[in-house]
Order: sequence, then structure tokens, then C-alpha cells
Amino acid sequence: MKNIEIKYRLNDPEGLRAFLASISGVEKQWERRQTDIYYRVFKGRLKLRLEDEAPGQLIFYRRTDASQARESDYQIYRTDDPAALHDILRAALQEQVTVVKRRTLYLFRNVRIHIDRVESLGDFLEFESVVSETVPEETARQNLEEIARRVRPFLGEPVPVSYSDLLLKKAT
Repeated sequence: MKNIEIKYRLNDPEGLRAFLASISGVEKQWERRQTDIYYRVFKGRLKLRLEDEAPGQLIFYRRTDASQARESDYQIYRTDDPAALHDILRAALQEQVTVVKRRTLYLFRNVRIHIDRVESLGDFLEFESVVSETVPEETARQNLEEIARRVRPFLGEPVPVSYSDLLLKKAT
């Protein structure tokens, strides 16, 4: 699977929430606590996502670190027993870092809009524009650019790396 994504520091999360509620075509989906446990792997990134009221997800993804919209290739495996999967992964791989966040998900066309409050890091906005058979890459990029343009006053600097990288850097 593939998406086009970009992440920003968020200056005014509550203002953005109110603004998104006023935009036709944007729908709030849910708000949940998520814990992502990252494991050290040879290529890409591997994390086990634990979240309120949802099955666990093992997510493997590859993407370049960049301050502009970039491609992310990913695979997701859902599990009803994330604790057992974590035990296996912990036995086979080294845990790298754990990211804990409160995420609110909104949808705009094929674009997933994440408002994240990440423990020890602060507030962020992340766009993931999903590429599919019905939404080619060019359309995915256009949809992302449209919603990003509309919310630009709420955005801070682009963030080229993952939350895990920010936490690891902060720890050193």
C-alpha cells in the first residue's frame, strides 16, 4: 500500500479542530490514545500499534525523511492479541523507542488528517493521502495540497522525520 504524507508542528490544535469542523467535506472519525512500540530493523521502520478500542496493528513502512510531501510504502497486519505478538517481537528484535500519543482522525476525501499530541514532544498535524485504484497518485497529491493550503495558518514548521526519531534525538 502507498500514501503521500507530510507532518507539521501544530501551532493551535484547538483552533484547527474548530476550523476543520467548519470545512465542508471534512469529517471527524475518532479520537484515541495510541502507543507505538518501534523495533530495530535492517530496513524501514517496524512498529506495533496499540490503541483504545481497536485491534493491534503491526505496521512496516519505508519512506524517506523529507520536509515536503513524500511517498510512504507500508504494510499492516491486524491482530486481536497484540500482547502475544509483542512478546514474540521483543524476543526476536530489540525495542528501539515507544511513542505515546493522543490522535484525532479526520477525513477529507482520501486524506487522513491526524492531530496528534505526542508525549514529551507536543502537538503535530500529519496528512496521509492514500493512493489506491480509485485515487491515483496525482489525485492523492492534489487532495493533500488542497487541504494543506486551507489549514496553512495553523501549521508550524514541517517535520521531516518520525516521532520515534524525534524522541530518540531528544534522549541523546
